[in-house]
Amino acid sequence: LEDGDIVCYQKAPQVTNENCCRYPDVPSFLEYVHNRQ
Repeated sequence: LEDGDIVCYQKAPQVTNENCCRYPDVPSFLEYVHNRQ
């Protein structure tokens, strides 16, 4: 790791319902953040 690096971690979801979260995993959230810029 170097200065400025971003570290993402994800806990396992407690609910198996896929509709509970807009971005259920780190890659989909990072894609959302990248696309909104």
